Amino acid sequence: MGVGNVGYRLEQSPNAVSTWISTNGGQTFQEILKGSHIYEIGDHGSLILVADDQNETNELRFSWNFGLSWETYKFSEDKIHVENISTDPSNKGRIFNLYGHNINNRGILYIIDLSKLHEPKCTGIDYVGSDASDFEWFTPAYENDNSCLLGQKIQ
Repeated sequence: MGVGNVGYRLEQSPNAVSTWISTNGGQTFQEILKGSHIYEIGDHGSLILVADDQNETNELRFSWNFGLSWETYKFSEDKIHVENISTDPSNKGRIFNLYGHNINNRGILYIIDLSKLHEPKCTGIDYVGSDASDFEWFTPAYENDNSCLLGQKIQ
């Protein structure tokens, strides 16, 4: 995932950028949301959270299908400026920390628990690729060649 623009030069103004995702190791990117968003990935990569990081908000969006569709979650009645979203370092969980500051510049922390909003947790990590597993193998490739990194062919 990344925030940026398409054009001849890098634009940094909030109106010129969008939030993008790649599902093929960076070969191609799809625009998933207009504007700049802070994001975090959890549940072994199956859950993505995003929040507007340019404007005050009291909502975040989450996707269970690599950004093809989004659901909205209102985390507070009051709007805050979101600074970051984090989860456990292994990115296995469905519980996230969302922090930022309010209009009085006081730090705010929300614990966002999405564990009950979707299907059961993925199973079968020891049997990747089998019928007993919810996981699949993924190897990024460049034009049918397995020597790519972030969309750039490795010589």
